[in-house]
Amino acid sequence: MGFELEVTPLNVISTSFGAFVLLYGIVSHRIKERFYLGEAPFALFFGILLAQYGVPEYLRGSPGQSADPLDGFGLGFSRFIIGTQLVLVGIELPYKYIVIEMGSLAMLLLPVMTTMWMVTSVSIWAVIPGVSPLVALAVASCATPTDPVLSNAIVKGSFAEAYVSPRIRNLISAESGANDGFGLPFTFLALNLIQKASTAEALKSWALEVVLWSVVGSVVWGAVVGFTANYLLKVATRYSLIDKESFLLFGVAMGTFVVGSGGLLGVDDLLACFIAGNALTWDDWYRRETEDDDLQNIVDLLCNAVFFTFIGVTIDWSSFDDPDLGITPARLILLNVLVLLLRRLPAMLLHQPFIPQIIDQGEAAFMGWFGPIGAGAVFYAFLVLDAIEEGDLVPDAVRIRSIIKPIIYSLVLGSVLGHTLLIPVIKLVFTKFGVKSIKSTAVADDASIVGSQTSSRLQEERYEAGEGHAPHDEAAERRDRRMSESQRRHSIMSAISGQPADMIGGYDADGNWVEGERASWRISSGHKLGPHTRMRNPQGGEVRIGDFKPSAWHRGEEERQRVEGLQDEATYGALEEGR
Repeated sequence: MGFELEVTPLNVISTSFGAFVLLYGIVSHRIKERFYLGEAPFALFFGILLAQYGVPEYLRGSPGQSADPLDGFGLGFSRFIIGTQLVLVGIELPYKYIVIEMGSLAMLLLPVMTTMWMVTSVSIWAVIPGVSPLVALAVASCATPTDPVLSNAIVKGSFAEAYVSPRIRNLISAESGANDGFGLPFTFLALNLIQKASTAEALKSWALEVVLWSVVGSVVWGAVVGFTANYLLKVATRYSLIDKESFLLFGVAMGTFVVGSGGLLGVDDLLACFIAGNALTWDDWYRRETEDDDLQNIVDLLCNAVFFTFIGVTIDWSSFDDPDLGITPARLILLNVLVLLLRRLPAMLLHQPFIPQIIDQGEAAFMGWFGPIGAGAVFYAFLVLDAIEEGDLVPDAVRIRSIIKPIIYSLVLGSVLGHTLLIPVIKLVFTKFGVKSIKSTAVADDASIVGSQTSSRLQEERYEAGEGHAPHDEAAERRDRRMSESQRRHSIMSAISGQPADMIGGYDADGNWVEGERASWRISSGHKLGPHTRMRNPQGGEVRIGDFKPSAWHRGEEERQRVEGLQDEATYGALEEGR
């Protein structure tokens, strides 16, 4: 019998995607640290190649008035992926960030975002023929939110650390996390005006169902879930009920729950995910306990790679050249140029004096340019298609269904080229002209008061960097004092025992040090297989070979027994040479 390849979609996609992750992973450090690029643009280009050479026709996207089988899948898939990422964005923000910086966020989510929506709408209306103002508003609402995934290129990594103020990085992350969920009112205002019988009915439905229930309800639901999860997590750690793996995965699991429960309740699940993530780490404890572990970064990388590969696969290139619909490559290029230049930059420069966290026009220009369009735009495009029934004969609804995907996909491609891939170019320009940093270096004008302000200034800088609590927060200061005292005792214990500090325990939510196995959230419950490890029986002196190396629990148990003067049956890790 001859050898035949089993060329099935599952085999081709899994082989190709696995190869992409492996090959990208081999050079990922060089790409991120030398070229300042994340995995998203490479996953997008990989998806484009996969669509051309590996995916059957029925698994690709298609435009037009008829329903695409992938639209429903894309909506659910994007909800899960983006919801998970928004929870992680919320967790990464510093102590009570969305309340402390409410003034700046309110300006970014209301006047700035509204201006972005209007400018994008006018650009679409002016460039694409036969588009009514309501159609332009509906399509533009999808491209209004900034993307938290593509924003990572300027908030994480060596470029961000070298050139971008932590204050601005936190603000960009918070804005991109919040406005991905806050785009819902813009989308459904336009859709209601198209679908409802009268303007009064449309506005009433929008105010009650969208703003009050979906948006406000999502904030309430996200806060309830996040604070409840925070409380349960504290109880679990207080009584040593949870292990390390479950502790690290808690935020991701909560995101999955919020996406599903938010959908059941009919609220804005993406906004609820962001709020829940920030509520989970409201007191900064969970963020501090997980910031040195990479599980969340791994989940984020996989989500980015999978979803942007999906976007690349579902791009229908033929839809970019359909003169009957008013879509041509030249018009799409012009639209991308207008959106890149006018969508966000003028709005940020105009509103900069009213945004407390943006000090000058230079920072406003930086934030104004780097407002990428990505996963959120694709999600809202699928949401609009889901909200418009296939048989809807309203002319504006038919027009939206026919043009929304080519326009949104082209804007995503343009944003990847104009935002993400521009960062290496900016780095070259900075290097050529000797620009060391674009961080604010403002200091007090009166040198006589600098000394008295040193402590508060240092605390402010630690807070901006996500390494400390907000200035003048007394509860957080008391917790930090307890943690500092515990850390001092912990260092002494570590020096006496001769064991690494992270093998002895962990800090609880109150900042107190918890020793040994009582800190269950710092102990892995798994017995990880490893190389053959030498073990010696202290009583018989016999050396034997073990097929596994000890887990953190075993190491902690050995240390406890050693301190208490007990003798274990076998000492793990003892080498053959003279021991």
